[in-house]
Amino acid sequence: QSASDTRNFIHNVIAQNTETNSKLVTPSIIPRFAPSCSEELLNMLGELSVEHKLPVHTHLSENSSEVQLVKKLFPKATCYADVYARAGLLHERAYFAHCCHCDSFERQVVRVGNAGVVTCPTSNFIVGRALCPVRQWLDEGVELGLGTDVAAGWSSSILVAIRHVVVASRMLAEQQQDPSRALTWKEALYLATKGGANVLGLDVGAIEEGKAFDALLLDVGQGTPGNSPYDAVLPQDDLNTLFERFIWNGDDRNILHVFVDGKRVSGAAPNFQGNNALKTLISAFSGCGFSCAFIAVVCTSGALAALYAKRRSL
Repeated sequence: QSASDTRNFIHNVIAQNTETNSKLVTPSIIPRFAPSCSEELLNMLGELSVEHKLPVHTHLSENSSEVQLVKKLFPKATCYADVYARAGLLHERAYFAHCCHCDSFERQVVRVGNAGVVTCPTSNFIVGRALCPVRQWLDEGVELGLGTDVAAGWSSSILVAIRHVVVASRMLAEQQQDPSRALTWKEALYLATKGGANVLGLDVGAIEEGKAFDALLLDVGQGTPGNSPYDAVLPQDDLNTLFERFIWNGDDRNILHVFVDGKRVSGAAPNFQGNNALKTLISAFSGCGFSCAFIAVVCTSGALAALYAKRRSL
């Protein structure tokens, strides 16, 4: 029944997308995790992912007891990730949540399979079993993005996830007695934008020719008195400082408008007139020195400015 329902769902979504000429919704193969599936079901899901070129998302090595259970249930597999590889579920369209307990062999299986990792630090804090070694994954060349996992975590805000992944990396760096291993907030911002887009195989996350324009129009100044997440903006605050304050202290009150695929989907921001204004903004601020392949359109003191920067080597 599960196999039949999954196949019908995929066909229905594909038909709906064809009818509406939309690419915003993609059917995905999402087994809960290996212990909840039989080998037969995993193999069927692998066949569907290949047949329809669909993304695959599931959990991998979130906690030690889970890892031990997988060894017991799938004794032929060389590691947890190999369970998915044997079923045809580990490929360039696959991305695995958590990945806290992957040893060097398992990390190699994920890397060779061209799969990605999605770290969910808020969830990891709540479950309290382990933290994802983000720097280790990045050093080994694995695409990695940032997620929220509201099933276990308490917030769906990607800003919360950005803050938590920096905190988690600092904790791990302290354990390793190497402060340089900690992530900066700019690297965390990259993981939340271009990094996540790379993992999901989406043409978003940066302002580049051919990519969909997904962006936020922000007010990173003091905002509306009495309705701002912070109290004051100092005259000497530059764009870097203003944006960092938003990352650490901002919330939805800073968001004036949301663009999805070039269309305004919320808000009514004034004085922004589409492509020509966008080109001007990018030209004006393309050299601002940020390390993240990300754009945020920033509104301070009534003036629009674009924050556009290239990825610094992680």
